[in-house]
Amino acid sequence: MQTQALQNVASYVTDEQQQTLLTGQSAQAMKDSVYTSLSSVQVLNQTPLAKTFNRELLEKELQTQVEVSQAFSQNVASAESP
Repeated sequence: MQTQALQNVASYVTDEQQQTLLTGQSAQAMKDSVYTSLSSVQVLNQTPLAKTFNRELLEKELQTQVEVSQAFSQNVASAESP
C-alpha cells in the first residue's frame, strides 16, 4: 500500500548524504524498502489478529486508573475550595 507519505518521502529528505549516513540507505531505497502492494484489509484477511491480552488484568488496570483519577479530582477540588 503506497500512501501519500511514502510517495513524498524522497522530497522530504533535504540532506541525502545525511540520510545515507544515518540509515545506510538513500531516500529512494528507504521508500522502496517500506513499500508493500498489500492493503491493510488484505493483510488482516491473511493474518487475523490474535487475542493477546489478559482481560482480567486489563480490567484491573483500568479500575486502578479510574480510582486514581477520581482521587486526584477530589484533591484538586479540595485544594481549590477556600
